[in-house]
Amino acid sequence: MAVGNFSFVSRTGADKGANQGVASDGSYYYTAGAAPAGADPYEYIQKFNASDWSQVASHNCTLDEPTDKTQVNNIYHKDGYLYLGANNYNIYPIEGWIVVYDASDLSFVEYHSVGERECEGCAYYGGYWWVIAGNVEYITQYDTSWNEIATYTLSYCPHQGTARYCTGYQGVMWIDNFLYVNIHDSSAEDFLDCYQWTGSGFTAVKRMVRPSINCGQGLSLDPDGETVWWAERSYGVDDHRVIKTTIDTSGYAVSLEQHCRTDFGDVRFVDDDGITLLSYWMEEKQDGVYADFWVEIHDSLSYTNQSIYAYYGNPTATTTSYGFNTFLFFDDFNRANNPIVGLGWSEFDELGGTNSISNYMLKQNDISITENVEIEHYYNYTSNHAYVFKVRTTDCTPDIYMMTTLNQYKTDHVTFYKIETDLLQFFNGTAYTTIQTVEDNTWYKIETYLDNANDEYTIWVDDVEQVSDESYINAGYPEYLSYTTATNDQNWQTYYDNVYVRKRVDPEPVHGTWGAEQIYTEPPIVGPDVNLVELPVQLAEHWGISSFAAGIFMSGLLSFGFLLALLLIPKKPSILATMIVGFCVLGFCIAIGWLPYWIMLLISLLIAAIYASTIKKMM
Repeated sequence: MAVGNFSFVSRTGADKGANQGVASDGSYYYTAGAAPAGADPYEYIQKFNASDWSQVASHNCTLDEPTDKTQVNNIYHKDGYLYLGANNYNIYPIEGWIVVYDASDLSFVEYHSVGERECEGCAYYGGYWWVIAGNVEYITQYDTSWNEIATYTLSYCPHQGTARYCTGYQGVMWIDNFLYVNIHDSSAEDFLDCYQWTGSGFTAVKRMVRPSINCGQGLSLDPDGETVWWAERSYGVDDHRVIKTTIDTSGYAVSLEQHCRTDFGDVRFVDDDGITLLSYWMEEKQDGVYADFWVEIHDSLSYTNQSIYAYYGNPTATTTSYGFNTFLFFDDFNRANNPIVGLGWSEFDELGGTNSISNYMLKQNDISITENVEIEHYYNYTSNHAYVFKVRTTDCTPDIYMMTTLNQYKTDHVTFYKIETDLLQFFNGTAYTTIQTVEDNTWYKIETYLDNANDEYTIWVDDVEQVSDESYINAGYPEYLSYTTATNDQNWQTYYDNVYVRKRVDPEPVHGTWGAEQIYTEPPIVGPDVNLVELPVQLAEHWGISSFAAGIFMSGLLSFGFLLALLLIPKKPSILATMIVGFCVLGFCIAIGWLPYWIMLLISLLIAAIYASTIKKMM
């Protein structure tokens, strides 16, 4: 198992009181936080039928011990009991507890103190309880009697090196030995962090995008092992809903068991024949932790399952990642700084600014209030496909940044986006609709699925679906990528990176389970790279024969040439016969391990030289 990918499934209708946490036992759902009417105090738990989200029961936790708590937080279900994180929010000194309830009727059972921290929740793994808090940078381990065992620092928290920060965590869940913790919504970071438990500490694996900007509270894994439930605070005013996602951990991610280079430069992908190398592109990586790859599959996935292999373990190999061979269209702008972008891009409206390659990115610098700066590329792909790009801007407030596709006639927009007043928006043909808020100098990955059969498109931002089945603005196939910076001010910059177009079908192919790790055995090679020293062993392994038989076979090959010479030199057959017998004896000695192969080669050369000299004298 390794890190999975979240896919949005659904959102509950109307308020479920899930402004703090949510859990499931397979038959019932449980939420924690607001009262059924959506009002304070934040000390309610509720129970719902899993079939239709109809309410079964609710309980006000205010009078339950400890009575000085002021809120309950994430909720966790185990063996018929509910475990709530609780604290005395806004009261000092800070105290935290795990409060236990009977899941059948929501009655109070007991509580356990977890020290001076804003306890947000807990989860059970490996025979221990694990507790997180909203104001500390670590996770605490407890035994089943709630005795503290150890604390472990979580390195993503706080996020170092930028003005963004993480104060602590709220949601927590385990999938195998991977810990998923949700950054508390009081932080500026809108992510879920994943760590791998090593047995003695945690290794940061990946910072992941949440299914909505309001999912900064509790989360939990369903008993089915594939569904993840998210508490979505303030979807609307006093409207705290639940989001359902799936997490696929079986196929898209695989552990290489630390048998590859830390920079993943030795990873290769091979077709099902075990020989043909497949083109691939390494999208991103964190050395020693993870890497994300795109691989081009040669065979059709329309009707038949296809298999590929991942090869790794060569300490001297370096990456051959190359997106230009992997996608229908690709440009990562990974070339030297240049005022000309090149590689087929057409540049326009230079009066409005400049296009250039800057620090391995496409940079658009707007220098005019009235003029635009534009660049476009023809890619000519009329079947269903997806186009992807990353974008960031130096200022999202006063400016308009347009990212579009044009039809085959270059006369009309098919899709149209802009960033203005800190909002990412798309044009639906009559008006702009907000997709999400954005921030200055922050990268956003925007992916558009284009369905040419139905003239519709779907928008994903940072791998989360935001808009679905939106109609094309104008008719015609989108065949041109066009990026324009048109600001209402001067000297603002937009940067683009990792622009590519890939094939797409609906539904997308599903990745199956990876097979077990195997040790690769090099097949026998005939050619300039043959290893003569190991050839008998390779022959024995390849043909399934004994090393003795392989040695005799080699002896026969060496003798064959001399046997031919026997026909040419009838006067002295005894000399040749003696040499043939000698080679057979030599092969026998080598086969049973009496002589190393390199001695065989030396003796063979010596005998050949003597024989050549003898032939010369006889001629």
